Amino acid sequence: PTHGVELWAHETTNDSTWMVTDFYQGTESGINDKEMAIVGSRIYLSCANESVSSGLCVHETTNNTTWMIHHFYNGIDDMFSFGSWVFFSATGPDDWRLGDGVWMYNENTGGVAMIDERYDARNWVIVGDDLYFTADGGDEIGRELYVAGIELFSHFE
Repeated sequence: PTHGVELWAHETTNDSTWMVTDFYQGTESGINDKEMAIVGSRIYLSCANESVSSGLCVHETTNNTTWMIHHFYNGIDDMFSFGSWVFFSATGPDDWRLGDGVWMYNENTGGVAMIDERYDARNWVIVGDDLYFTADGGDEIGRELYVAGIELFSHFE
């Protein structure tokens, strides 16, 4: 193959298919095809390129542009979108200083922040003003249910 896993589009009206962007030139995969979230006309995904091993990228479908929003040390897992927010599990940028955690991106402000220091967060559910998720609490307690109040995110509005 000439490309790894990349973002593709298909137009149903004329049955055409094309590569949207080649994040990682050559045969290396540029996206994690299991991690995508939709907010309005934008597709958020976990991506990589020649210089960044893991990042949060976005593709704007209205003008066919794609860019990296933020880079992370390790892969982004289990994306979830709600309103203008995209939640995901990741390891902080550059190295392990920020560690694993629950991260949030706000489309309205462009803000990216770790909102909780839990390992391997997934299974996102919004109930009222609370974000529920499961995460690994370590060897002593294993996977547990956690909650974060949405008001924690209000400073990103």
